[in-house]
Amino acid sequence: MVKIITDSTSDMTEEEWKQYDVDVVFLNVETENGATYKDRKELRPDDFYDLLANSNRLPKTSQPSPGDFLETFERYPNQELVVLPMSKELSGTYQSALLAKSMSKREDIYIVNTLQTAQGLRYLVDEAIKLRDEGKTGQEIVEAIEDLRDHIQLIAVVDTLDYLYKGGRLSKSIMMAGNFLKIHPIIGLDEGKIVMFSKARGKKSIIKEIEKLMGTHEVIRDQAYFGFSGKNGTVEMDTFQDPLIENYGFQTYSTGQIGSLIGTHTGPGLRLIVYRFMK
Repeated sequence: MVKIITDSTSDMTEEEWKQYDVDVVFLNVETENGATYKDRKELRPDDFYDLLANSNRLPKTSQPSPGDFLETFERYPNQELVVLPMSKELSGTYQSALLAKSMSKREDIYIVNTLQTAQGLRYLVDEAIKLRDEGKTGQEIVEAIEDLRDHIQLIAVVDTLDYLYKGGRLSKSIMMAGNFLKIHPIIGLDEGKIVMFSKARGKKSIIKEIEKLMGTHEVIRDQAYFGFSGKNGTVEMDTFQDPLIENYGFQTYSTGQIGSLIGTHTGPGLRLIVYRFMK
């Protein structure tokens, strides 16, 4: 049996780790007072967003160490390991996993550059779980995941520019002008990197802009993953996901809470969709 290992940016809950028999390596969150927590294990998302709202400066996030991965690998000496960390373009987590594999001197560990994070990474993990349960080998799972990663798209809308400014990604003048004009950046992942695809002027144009971007793909309507940043119950998702579900006729969908890595840089109120498309 193959063991699936991911990191905490896949936004799986602890109950889901156990239910689906997945092991998770945790990123670290450092608060402004110097305290460090394991993302999702020691600092749940709701507590993180409380902390974020009451911080004068943004928390810092950091990758797991090679030792964290090696400790996880050593728990499964008799199983093939398929490791699905967040995109190597976003974090050193992938590199830490590679170093741990080298330290282990094992050949039965497969580490994939997923090009994804958040619900995009969750999509890949769920597919790996299905393949594992079908009895596929580690190599077969990796080949399928590497094909799928090139055919899924994450698109998100940011509710406020304040956190991008605090994180040094926008100037103060652009932040103030953007908030005044009610501009909502439409961002996403392209080859594993965060890019700005478009801008929506006012909330009413958000869905129109996202559908314009989705129109560049032949969307496969079997399933969609939706995500939000913020405390549970505080982010209006119906007006975001319902039109997309209705217009595209997705057969199944799920909605998940985004954790600290993306939440630190975008703040609460980010909403996203991940879908699969044809070549």
